[in-house]
Amino acid sequence: MERVTPRKNDVLFGRGFAISTYPGNQALRLMVRAHKPLFLHTHKREKRQIAWKIVDDIQKLGGRFLIYEPDADGDQKKRNDRDGIYEKAWVCVGADKAVNKVMHRLREKDAAGPGDDDAQAITQQLQQVYSLQTSANNFNGAHIQNQANFLPTSNAGAGEAGTELIMSSVISNGPSFNMIQLNNSGMGPLEGHNQQLVNNMNGQQQGFHNGFLGSIEPSQQMHQPMLASDACYSNQTINPLHSPEYNQAPVCLSSDEILSSQAALYPLKNRTAEGAAYTMEGLASVQNVATDGATDTMKGLAGGKPSAISNANEIFMTTFLLETRESIHSFPVSVAEFLKSGHLSDQIVLPQEDNQVAANTAIGQMAKTAELVEKTKLENAARLALLLTRLFATRLADIYMGSIQLDDFIIVLKEEFGNENIGSQLSSDSMPIKFILQMNLSSLTKSADRLPLHSDMSAMKLLGTLLYSIFSAGESIPSDFLAQLAPRPQEKASNFASEVEEMFGRSPKSFRGADKSVLSTLFECNVFPTSICHLLSGMIVQNKSVSSFDSFEEVVHDLEQMISQPQIFLHDSTFSQEATTQPLFGQANYGRQEQMNILIEVTNRMKQSSHQSKLGSLNSGVEVVFLSGIAGAGKSHFVQVFGENLGSGWTIIKGKFQRGKEHASARIMSSMFDQLIANVVKMKESGRSSEVALSEKVTKSIIESVGYTRLSFLTDFMPSLSFLFDDLRSLSPEFQPSAEDAEFRLIYSTSKIIEAILKSDPDQFLMICCDDMQWGDKSSLSLISEILVNIGSFKDICSRCIFIGLYRDDEVDDNHPITVVRNYLQMMTNNINTTKVNLPSLSKSDITIMLMAELHLPRRYIIHLADVVHKKTSGHALFVVELLNSLIRDSIITYSPQTRSYIWDHDAINLLQTGDGVAGLIALNLKSLPPNSQRVLQLLSCFGMQTEIALLKYLESFQSGIICSLDTFIEMGILDQAGSILMFTHDMIQQEIYESASLAEREALHLKIGECLGKQALIDKPATIEQMVSGLDELQLADEEFFAGKSMFSSLISIACDQIDCAGPSSISDEGQRTRFAAWNLASGKQAQSQSNSLAALYYFSKGIIFLKPSCWHKNNMSLCLALHKGALKAAFTLGKADSVAQYAKEVESHVTFEDSLEIQPFFLMSLSQSGQHEEAICRGIEILRRLNFDIPVAPTPEAVMEAIIATDNIASNFSMDQLVNLCEKAIDDSVHYAFKIIDAFYSSCYVSSSPFLPLVVCAVMQFSFQHGISHTATGPFATFGALKIFIAQDYDSARKWSTVVRALEQKHESMVKNKLNMVTHAYLFLHVSIDIWFQPPMEIAKNLEMHHRKAMRLGQVHIAMCALGMSCRYKLLGGENLSLFTLSYNDHFRLVAKHSGFVARHMLLDSFLLQELTGKSRDYFSLFDGSICSMNDLQDEAKETKDLALLQCSYVFNVIIEYWKGNFLNAEEHSQIASTMFPACKEPTIYLIYHTLFRALVLFKLHRTSEDNHNERLKSGKEMLDAMEAWAQFSVDVFESKWKLLNAEYYASVKDFDQAVHMYKSSIKAAQDHGNIHELALGHELMGNYYFDHGLPDSTECFKKAYIYYSQWGATAIADKLLHKHDLEVESSADQGVHLQAQKHSREWD
Repeated sequence: MERVTPRKNDVLFGRGFAISTYPGNQALRLMVRAHKPLFLHTHKREKRQIAWKIVDDIQKLGGRFLIYEPDADGDQKKRNDRDGIYEKAWVCVGADKAVNKVMHRLREKDAAGPGDDDAQAITQQLQQVYSLQTSANNFNGAHIQNQANFLPTSNAGAGEAGTELIMSSVISNGPSFNMIQLNNSGMGPLEGHNQQLVNNMNGQQQGFHNGFLGSIEPSQQMHQPMLASDACYSNQTINPLHSPEYNQAPVCLSSDEILSSQAALYPLKNRTAEGAAYTMEGLASVQNVATDGATDTMKGLAGGKPSAISNANEIFMTTFLLETRESIHSFPVSVAEFLKSGHLSDQIVLPQEDNQVAANTAIGQMAKTAELVEKTKLENAARLALLLTRLFATRLADIYMGSIQLDDFIIVLKEEFGNENIGSQLSSDSMPIKFILQMNLSSLTKSADRLPLHSDMSAMKLLGTLLYSIFSAGESIPSDFLAQLAPRPQEKASNFASEVEEMFGRSPKSFRGADKSVLSTLFECNVFPTSICHLLSGMIVQNKSVSSFDSFEEVVHDLEQMISQPQIFLHDSTFSQEATTQPLFGQANYGRQEQMNILIEVTNRMKQSSHQSKLGSLNSGVEVVFLSGIAGAGKSHFVQVFGENLGSGWTIIKGKFQRGKEHASARIMSSMFDQLIANVVKMKESGRSSEVALSEKVTKSIIESVGYTRLSFLTDFMPSLSFLFDDLRSLSPEFQPSAEDAEFRLIYSTSKIIEAILKSDPDQFLMICCDDMQWGDKSSLSLISEILVNIGSFKDICSRCIFIGLYRDDEVDDNHPITVVRNYLQMMTNNINTTKVNLPSLSKSDITIMLMAELHLPRRYIIHLADVVHKKTSGHALFVVELLNSLIRDSIITYSPQTRSYIWDHDAINLLQTGDGVAGLIALNLKSLPPNSQRVLQLLSCFGMQTEIALLKYLESFQSGIICSLDTFIEMGILDQAGSILMFTHDMIQQEIYESASLAEREALHLKIGECLGKQALIDKPATIEQMVSGLDELQLADEEFFAGKSMFSSLISIACDQIDCAGPSSISDEGQRTRFAAWNLASGKQAQSQSNSLAALYYFSKGIIFLKPSCWHKNNMSLCLALHKGALKAAFTLGKADSVAQYAKEVESHVTFEDSLEIQPFFLMSLSQSGQHEEAICRGIEILRRLNFDIPVAPTPEAVMEAIIATDNIASNFSMDQLVNLCEKAIDDSVHYAFKIIDAFYSSCYVSSSPFLPLVVCAVMQFSFQHGISHTATGPFATFGALKIFIAQDYDSARKWSTVVRALEQKHESMVKNKLNMVTHAYLFLHVSIDIWFQPPMEIAKNLEMHHRKAMRLGQVHIAMCALGMSCRYKLLGGENLSLFTLSYNDHFRLVAKHSGFVARHMLLDSFLLQELTGKSRDYFSLFDGSICSMNDLQDEAKETKDLALLQCSYVFNVIIEYWKGNFLNAEEHSQIASTMFPACKEPTIYLIYHTLFRALVLFKLHRTSEDNHNERLKSGKEMLDAMEAWAQFSVDVFESKWKLLNAEYYASVKDFDQAVHMYKSSIKAAQDHGNIHELALGHELMGNYYFDHGLPDSTECFKKAYIYYSQWGATAIADKLLHKHDLEVESSADQGVHLQAQKHSREWD
């Protein structure tokens, strides 16, 4: 609940002297005393209504009922004196609780009621308590005395007496009796139940709606009981119209009582079987009407739309069903009586008004202030005026027939205490809502006491006089005022008249002096607001001016505006009371409703999806909206208004990119996402129990989702984390991830934090808004897109997140990064729902609405002005705003005290030149500012679009008056403030201000600002550059406002550095200053690098290098220059800028020693490897190792390789397993670390290119590790050494032993890592793809690879994560994964891999070729390669060019498999021969070797049987493949048994051993079935069917049918269909076949 501060009129719950003497509590006691006598003598069912009356009286005076809510720590020790009250936290209680408190006070025995003499005393005391002059209707002695007079003389028999009294009055009046006459009788006003009795008797309860009353016999007329009361006050009753709080609870009368009175009340005539309708004279006399259900068509109450009303003349009487529910009371009353009742202050609802509006207003009624009561009266009067105007226009022929007054109009009310349409928002004890069901005419009769109409009084003028009475609460228009309306000769228009005529752009016309006198007289009355004065004047004075109404529709339009937007068009605004402030255009949103509806539809979809997810449905995703438009279209403001109207339950975070500051993009992103943590910190420090509890829940959820250690990597990106977790910054990880891995870690951790926050509050929604995305750098946009995709995978929370990206479509083409991101997100349909919205220019209607709202004038006044503005601006939103503000500033549009409205010079606006466009207009507007203001704005523009307010205090010494002028600029619409961020309202304004100075002036200003900020940071200058650099790292803005999402991640030195860099080195001649500023850039670059902001880091490092030129490598600058080049090289590597990496590396190598260059070598080698320069990377790496004393032979001969392996084996044999593991603990110095990093950097090039140096490098690393210790980067070569044992010596046992050693080493390293942050190394991948394949099924390996992928993703190891994901996909495909399920995940996985690793994506492209062949379904994966690859041939050509032998050999292996499935066995043999000659890749122990062996043997055996050439050669080669498979089958039956037996069957078929062939076919099928290899099961049946078919055996058909079924179950539908058509099979569905696998491993989901 919202905390509030007690006000004087509030009633406080609690005990003690301070509470009891509080003004509001004193007033409550006095009110209780006043109502106590009535309370004691009232039936218990009415007692609560009296309590309600007291509560309502207090709330009408602005009082609330408050209760104390303890703080989070439960502190109850606050002071109880008056000051202590204001220190406590108070919240409002509900209505029921407030009423209960009053009931308790009323029941207290010591609360004696007042006597007749002290009523006035109570009134005086209440006035003293509230310090106000109470009106006659509030708390006066007469009112209190009247309440005492309401007491019944006796409770016994009161009901009968009341009923008898009413019945006698009814009978005495006969048919002409009506409710109004009864009200004016000696009885006094009717009590609620008596009023209902009359309603029942007048309306016959069955109602005239159905038109069948006359045809119903008396015995059939009682379908519902009639209501009366069980208690009636004698002689004094209360009309519910006057006092709704005293309504009686109705009871049922008997049927006999009702029927006995009907004959006297309703003489019925001409009853017909068709069902006649009746016209009433007054409310009782029933007349003859047409019998065939004649209809009278009229304009209904809802917007003047025609509505057919059944039965003639029904318009003269509203008929209704009197409902028997206790909460509803419906009754007719004249408009005049209603106005006199004083209940305009109640809630009035028209038929067409939204029920939700009624509910909200009715609930708000419980806390009305005196001012709000007056506003409510005025709004309700406007509602009555609207109904009367519509009826007037509809029934003009009946009305304009003589004199008429408000008594001639009837309205029908329905009171509700709990409207079923409103729902449960109102309790049964709430104050009533009065629904006006309809307004109609009663019979029109001439009356001598009515005012005569002037002969020339028009219908419009007559309506104006009636509306005057409505807005004056029933008072008639004064006779002297009416006399002014008499006809008079036309007079010459006065100057004032001319002003009024010309202010709205019309030519001067004749103008009656009455216009001025009427409007002035209305103003002077000081009764009506300005809007009503203009309304009445325009109706009463008819002179064809713009202020006069031309039709009733214009009046209706004005009244509708007053009702729908009373604060704008009805109530007096600030400017209407002397116009102390001028309107400022551009602060509110107008038009674009279609676009707004789209966003509203999206949020509604989110809420629906969120509800469904709670019920278990997970078909949802993140909503992504791309909002485009030209510059100045109002995109930012549009989204701001949308966000402001979302209501509670929404968290909104925003970011805005800046023109020309791409290096700051990541900083802006960090600020945006840090706002999430800032909100949690704010809750944590609020001290409120509910918010503190929620912050603790969120904190716990974050730790569970992300992990405490991984959060330490985010403290630079989200600095508010250190305020949420106090000791987070004290954690220092043992290693720092690479920049590429850090980005992935950032994506994963940020996504998990968002998930944790949304999970903590299931009703919370998140909106991420990113503005000016056209200026964001590629990496930042990619970061956003990946975070959104990750959030979309969290199906329980993704539907509660929306991203809105704003960009200028005229600055974005097909190659722009935002286009790439948008297309990427559109493809991620499983996680993302994208919506495009374009914001067009403002229409003429939009501008009209804007002018109406801002100038508080109706449409007829400003339509011409809107047309001119639209033509001059073409609807450009910013242009419109600037033009209108300039018209206000130049007094072309000005406020007129005489008319109390804005007027304008239409000719001046027409002649206004706007040819320079919006930019010229902005410049013109800014030039009118004072010189000092222009200097302040010029200074602010040097920081770009936005800056921190806390920063400005550092600049006060440089430019005074900055802080004090901000409010003025904000009011002028030049600046805007969001939290602690100050920004220009539009970049075009900032650009105009910035470019208003010359280039030299801007450079000088930038330099001065930078030096000013630098002096604030560098108070004591360090003695050396090194000290300066280390000192600058610690300099941060200390202002507390700079934490929690507000600092935008800026240190003071980086802000100063930005200014210096904008000035540039050309503006600085002093060499010492240039060196100093180079050091500033180094510090800023290091800071950006620590935040994984590589783009900013490269910007600062490169700027620093420029400042040092031309004496860059001078001995005095050597260390600074080296640091700048190292930083630039690392940043360029992260950004994939290979040319820049090579340039910086050569610069370093040519100016420093070999030892000093070691730090950059790993980055240079990895850059060469990633750019495909594998040979250069290998040669360079080996050369560096040799200079580090690694013993690597010059030529990689087989003898040298074998010698190295034997030597390594011999050394390893001296170590036990424990001793090898203990080598991990050996301390390793920096030079050894560099050596391992260098090896790791070019190791992948050796592997990819199948370099003959690979075994030599592996052995050298192992031997080096045995001597210096085993680093975690060396475990990869250890795993490769195990694979070499298979490759060279076919020693599978040794390979398994080394696999065990590597796993032990990895576990040891994992146990040594601080905080147990276990990294995924390449070693695991090498084990899976080179050793485990011989002992584990492919599906099991795929499961392990997916586990490593997920772990690497969490840790941000992007390269390893992509490699693991790509290999897991391949193992699933070749291992028999269901292809339908595989395709679903493969599509998303391929896009993810292609986005982050082109190397892995190219390998995965081979899988897509095979997948397409098996399923027959093609997909466009080539588009992800920018057109460089469009076929398998393109892929092979690229592999040849880059000398990627592994990819090239793999492509030929896949061609073998694809051509086999196509049946092109000769082509398959050709590809196999090429793949077999690609040594050493063809012999490396990989899964490609296994499947190449299998399919090569199948091709060779097939060709041996079907071809006449080279029979023996093919058979011999096939037998070699069979022998290899048999050897492998000894290691793993699961992997190789079915393959080996299938090749055996093919071999026996080739040598024509029928029995053995059939036996081995069947054995292979059984093995495949036992191991769940459905793809091999299908292949076995097909090959056995082929064998039977070749021998003419009928069993072939059954084999083909089973093969078809298994292919279909596998998902290889193309192969199955080919088999079906080739052999003309007739098969049933697989379900009918009753196929059951003993172990369906192929269908497992390994997620």
